[in-house]
Amino acid sequence: MSARRQRYSTGNEFITVDEIDTSTGAIRDLAFLYESARGTIVLRGERGAFLKPRITIDGQPVSLENARWRLINHWIPAFTLATPAGVVECVYLAPVSRKGIAVRVSFEASRPVEAEIGFELNWRTTLHVCDSVRLMEGTRFCGCLEGSSSEGFFSLRLAWPLFAIGVAADPACEPCMGTGDRTLDPATLTEAQPAGEECVWGACSWKITGDAGQRTGRTVYLGVGLEASSALASAQDLQADGWDGLFGNTTSWLEARRIRCRDEAARMEEMLNENALYNYFFSQGVTIDTERMVVTSSRSARYDYTGSYRDRDACLYSLPGVLLIDPHQARRMLEYVFSVQVRNVGARSRYMDGVLMRPGFALDALVSPIRALWMYVDLTNDLTILFDQAVQAGINRILEALSRVEHESIALYRTQITPAESPTQLAYVTADNVLVWRALIDLADLYRRIRDVERQSETAKWARDVRADILARCIVEGPDGAVFCHSTDLSGNHKLGDEPEGSLILTAHLELCRADLAAFRNTSRDIIERMKRDAPERQNVLALSNRLLAGDLDALEALGSAPMDGGIAAAWLDGAGCALAGAGWAACAGYLVYAIVRALEPHLDPPVLREETPPSARISRKALKPGLGWI
Repeated sequence: MSARRQRYSTGNEFITVDEIDTSTGAIRDLAFLYESARGTIVLRGERGAFLKPRITIDGQPVSLENARWRLINHWIPAFTLATPAGVVECVYLAPVSRKGIAVRVSFEASRPVEAEIGFELNWRTTLHVCDSVRLMEGTRFCGCLEGSSSEGFFSLRLAWPLFAIGVAADPACEPCMGTGDRTLDPATLTEAQPAGEECVWGACSWKITGDAGQRTGRTVYLGVGLEASSALASAQDLQADGWDGLFGNTTSWLEARRIRCRDEAARMEEMLNENALYNYFFSQGVTIDTERMVVTSSRSARYDYTGSYRDRDACLYSLPGVLLIDPHQARRMLEYVFSVQVRNVGARSRYMDGVLMRPGFALDALVSPIRALWMYVDLTNDLTILFDQAVQAGINRILEALSRVEHESIALYRTQITPAESPTQLAYVTADNVLVWRALIDLADLYRRIRDVERQSETAKWARDVRADILARCIVEGPDGAVFCHSTDLSGNHKLGDEPEGSLILTAHLELCRADLAAFRNTSRDIIERMKRDAPERQNVLALSNRLLAGDLDALEALGSAPMDGGIAAAWLDGAGCALAGAGWAACAGYLVYAIVRALEPHLDPPVLREETPPSARISRKALKPGLGWI
């Protein structure tokens, strides 16, 4: 691993760990989705350490500064540290589909030694994150349930408990707990102790006397629940399966979803799989209060729009990445989009329960669900989703909304918000209308697949009208010849330019025109030249992904030479791979994965195309012909 990498992430459907500090081994925060709070709840510790391993050998604390870090199966962080007395290993596991995490420290002695392994847990602040970060108010408690002195809990209450974290250890040990600089009396721990403004803390430790060659491991389990007893039950559930069972099940799940790379794609395998899993776990999850699966732009508190839902992020960025590694989960995402989120489809952003967050109509957002639906059906041949009543009603709602923003006499459509989420100066944005055309083509194909000939014919004609008006109204004279304009008012005024979030460089990829059309060739050249002038000072990951989709494989070199921020894509990276903006944007990671797979497809083996994948969830690789299918 690169010495510049200072952070690792992991998570599962219920809990995410966005940052593990490689200098201390500390989990800096723990987060989970809470639907009734319409956002993500983040627990943070004092001095950047929520949960920290502690190792002492012969009475001396061990520094982790020189530990060697790695990812197991591209998702499970672990470090190894060689000392004169033996080798220390620590693994951070977020078991799939479980309400908790587990951390295990192992020590293999190279000589007779006395050592101590322990964990420290500190809870200082609680944040509510949904499009902004707010400090949560409430009373924090710590304690043990009656009759369970070997396990502890931490909880936040208002008039009633909001959530709790249960702590169990293997082998069992009596926890030390307290608030501020006070240690609580073990005899009174069965009574929950309020913490006030002080830090709530807990610790557990084991003393080990080892001979040469002896290996010893200790594990702490953290479970999440709505109150103390359910949180402890979650921790005990993990403990009952044991470390080996949890680790084996999770690594098997990850291996089944690994994108295998060969030949010239081999160097991209680590980036590809890590970003695919980050997109999978950080763009969706299960809320702890309603246990409903939700989709969001990100679950990371580092991202500006964490906890909110945006159609483009969910349908055009995240879903293709999930589809590659788990088509069944991609279907569940579509069901959520067409049920919970469709009533406000096209609005700038919504809460995870579908309630409007930021008003403002975005044309690309309106048609994104149709595009995502077609990609899913085209890749899996699962036609049953097209007979889902929510999906059918959602398509009708989208088409009705589309007709309301059509020009009076021209088959082009206006928007209030550009792809970059800026207010429009000229209402008819070219890239958005190209996406409208593509969505209509997709819809006509879906009607063909279910043999709805009348709707297929009507929609195909509609799409032809849109394409004709794009070519007639959105191509203008630029400094060096004809180009596609960024936007127009259809009254003689136009604006040149491009936005990575909805780039004109994708016009030929989406098959509106051939790549040798003079206007497209000039437009594409201008976009790429502008990007190259910005490098290497800064790189836009969306723009690089667009170039890959457009067939410009030179973008692979730019991606390979600029490491990701903590291994994960961000909207903007500097020359060293550090995030300038958009850190923790899970949807961006998904889009990057999709673009790399499309660019290097002959050298990749994504799970959705494997022979062992059920027939309902795969198609033959022969169907993926250049320029046809799964665009």
